[in-house]
Amino acid sequence: MYAFFFEFAQRLRDRFDGLYTERSGTIGASEESFGKKWGWYQSIYAAAQGNILNFESVTKLPITTLMTWLLFEKEKTQIEMNNIKRNGV
Repeated sequence: MYAFFFEFAQRLRDRFDGLYTERSGTIGASEESFGKKWGWYQSIYAAAQGNILNFESVTKLPITTLMTWLLFEKEKTQIEMNNIKRNGV
C-alpha cells in the first residue's frame, strides 16, 4: 500500500517539477514556448479571470461562446496596445 502512495507522490513531483525546482532559462521564457506548454489552460485561465473557482463554469460553456470571447479579448487588447504605443503612454 505504501508503494502506491510513494509512486503517486513521485508522479506528482515529476509532473509538477517546476513548482519545486528552478530551471535555468525558465524565467523570461518566450511567449511561444509558454503557449506550447500551457495550450488551452491559458485560455481557460483568461476566461476564469485567473480565479480557479471559476474554471469549472468556464469549461461548461459552449466552445463557440468561449472562442468568441477569447477572440474579442485578443482584438480588444491589441487595439489598446496600439493606442498606448501611438500615444506614447
